[in-house]
Amino acid sequence: MADNQIYETAQQVKTMISGTTDEKLAVIETLTRQRLARLLHLTDTTQIPDSFNDIVQDVMRKRFNRIGNEGYKSYSEAGEALTFPDSDFDEYQNEIDDYLNTTGNGKEQHARFYIY
Repeated sequence: MADNQIYETAQQVKTMISGTTDEKLAVIETLTRQRLARLLHLTDTTQIPDSFNDIVQDVMRKRFNRIGNEGYKSYSEAGEALTFPDSDFDEYQNEIDDYLNTTGNGKEQHARFYIY
């Protein structure tokens, strides 16, 4: 990892610990879009189709509400219990797979050639 990436990651962690709500939301949006771009096999977050904006918003809300409980699989307090999925994108896997299959960015494609 380059020094610049390490610095950027450290700044994001600091923001998540002591930043304002707007600053935290900006970091969460950046990380959410980066992760979704990787899941969609895209090289840039600007390539994410608009049809995925609802997923970005949903995942951002979940991640924001989980601040302070990162790394936990579950959390309970005063009779309230929360369980967190392994991936915030699990429930959207069908939509992600549909996109990958439609665009050809999914699983390896094979072709057969017959020589006569």
